[in-house]
Amino acid sequence: MPTLFAQAADPAQSARSTQLVVAIAALIAAVMLLGLIIMIMRKRLLARDAGADAGRSFMEDLRRMRDRGEITQEEFDATRRRIIERAKQRPDADAPLRKRGPGGASE
Repeated sequence: MPTLFAQAADPAQSARSTQLVVAIAALIAAVMLLGLIIMIMRKRLLARDAGADAGRSFMEDLRRMRDRGEITQEEFDATRRRIIERAKQRPDADAPLRKRGPGGASE
């Protein structure tokens, strides 16, 4: 046991131990931050995909209802036109961003 206490009393060893603990804590924090960023990006990507699938499945449901005779062709066309108008009014989130020139103007 005396050697264990002798090592702890060495100031150089104590400084190295402190540096090691700080480095490990920084590494753990960096890994946790990276994990959080990955989770946020994954959530956004999955939400975007789910939104696109929901729109397609809605139109498929409308087509099936029309084919089964639950709605008329006129109702189907009117609903389809409303969906198209709403889509035109909404800014497209999936469109690529325009490249900006040096003055901030779009090229």
